[in-house]
Amino acid sequence: MRTTSLLATTLLIFTAFAGCLHDNSVDDMDPNTGCLVLLQTVTDSSNNLGFSQSTNYTYDSGCRVTATESNGMTYQNTTYDSDGNIATIETAVTVDQGASWYYTNMTNSWDIDGLLTQSVMDSSNNLGFSQYTNYTYDSEERVIATESNGMTYQNTTYDSDGNIATIETAVTVDQGASWYYTTTTHLWGEP
Repeated sequence: MRTTSLLATTLLIFTAFAGCLHDNSVDDMDPNTGCLVLLQTVTDSSNNLGFSQSTNYTYDSGCRVTATESNGMTYQNTTYDSDGNIATIETAVTVDQGASWYYTNMTNSWDIDGLLTQSVMDSSNNLGFSQYTNYTYDSEERVIATESNGMTYQNTTYDSDGNIATIETAVTVDQGASWYYTTTTHLWGEP
């Protein structure tokens, strides 16, 4: 059990840094020699849960993930803008061995300072929904407000140390006839 936990922790660490471990002084990175990337993850739970999963990763010359494939059931392609920000993420998923596919396309917009200003997810091609989120920042480039489809608003405040102090959320499910509010307060300190 301890070995399994250690392996899972190691995989999580590698997944979080996949594409990030390279020598930044090299301008034209060769992914075969210039960076350490996660090529595949394999989760085997066949001994008690009856499934296993593998995910394969593909990278561009800048050591950024451009494609993933999981068990032949989920495919994801990522493109980047000229500044290296994620421009689009296209996802295809099947739950019936390829008889039908569900697609989503996410497009991001960035401002001149490299801050994400809008994210749009479109699944209208077969799932029938689209969703957008707009982001607003303070002078220190911290998110202070988000708005999603005119149905969810979130305001964030920060303490004098720059930690999140409160997150206030307003949600409507009936086009604004009723609103539900929550406030989450964060308290930071020494243990």
